[in-house]
Amino acid sequence: MTAADWRASDAERERAVAALQHHHLAGRLDVGELEERVGRAYRAVTVGELRALVQDLPPAESAVVGGPGWAAVGARRPRGPGPALAYAGFLARCGALALDTLVVGLGIGVLSVIGVNGQPIAWAAEALWPLYFVIGWAIGQTPGMLALGLRVVRVEDRRRPGLRRAIARLGGWLVAAAPMGLGFLWAAWDPGRQGWHDKVAGTMVVERTAPVAHLPPGD
Repeated sequence: MTAADWRASDAERERAVAALQHHHLAGRLDVGELEERVGRAYRAVTVGELRALVQDLPPAESAVVGGPGWAAVGARRPRGPGPALAYAGFLARCGALALDTLVVGLGIGVLSVIGVNGQPIAWAAEALWPLYFVIGWAIGQTPGMLALGLRVVRVEDRRRPGLRRAIARLGGWLVAAAPMGLGFLWAAWDPGRQGWHDKVAGTMVVERTAPVAHLPPGD
């Protein structure tokens, strides 16, 4: 077995993504190429697969495991789950939720008025808030999160959660809210800034710290 056949670690995948981000910012990769290679990096099983992603790029800046290229990128990286990502702060998350609550509240108010003489519309008003959040989380951002530059992603590969995880996250809300909201406050001191609903769904909330390509959605 050669070094290329060694099983890739999570740290090596993140270093590969950091190198790709660096080359993108340097103009060597366009957004489409970056998106495709980042997706392959997170799916890579061996070190050889990671090395193949940067073999056509300058070697001095594309080291997958260690090296000066990674050191330069890593030195600028804030605390977070990966290159160009930082964990979203608790107050920022509260702000996004406040904006979303305002939007949903206005929507429910409008539908309730319209539905005074129509029960189907009144029913739609009651269903609006879960649909609003499930759809927003499934695609990665609610309007409130978008306004504050936040995004909800899957823990294991940073992709958008997808519908199943979004529904699980909604169920996790009930778990988080049950002990007087303790599950939401948990995100203030958790190392990964996860509330209980994030842990239930396998998600986390992040903010971008550098331009990156959008990853494809989860299932």
